[in-house]
Amino acid sequence: MQRPYKNVVTPMGIYALRHLESGKVLLGWSLDVQALLNRSRFELEHGSHANKALQADWREYGPEAFELVVLDELEPRLEEPTKATYRKELEALYALWLEELQPFGERAYNLRK
Repeated sequence: MQRPYKNVVTPMGIYALRHLESGKVLLGWSLDVQALLNRSRFELEHGSHANKALQADWREYGPEAFELVVLDELEPRLEEPTKATYRKELEALYALWLEELQPFGERAYNLRK
C-alpha cells in the first residue's frame, strides 16, 4: 500500500489568490499547491490567516469574491530530484512572476521584502 502513495505526485507551482472586484492578488508558491490552497481557505474561513489585509477582505466580501488560479506548474522529473531542488526552481519561477506582475502596494496582498 505504501508504494502507490509514495508514487503520487502533487502539483507544484505558482498560484494567485485574487479578489475579483479590486483585482488585488496574493502571489505565492508551493511544493503542494492543493494542500496550500486548502490550508489557506481553512485559515481564511476561521479568521486565522497570517495576511491581515487578505483576511479583512475575505471577512468583508466572502469567499465568492475570490478566485484561485494556478499560474504555473513545475513538472516532476523522472530522475527524482530532491525537494530542495524543486524548492530552488520554484523560488526562481516565483521571482519571475513577482517581476512580471509586481503584486505590491495597492494592487496586492504581497509585502515587499
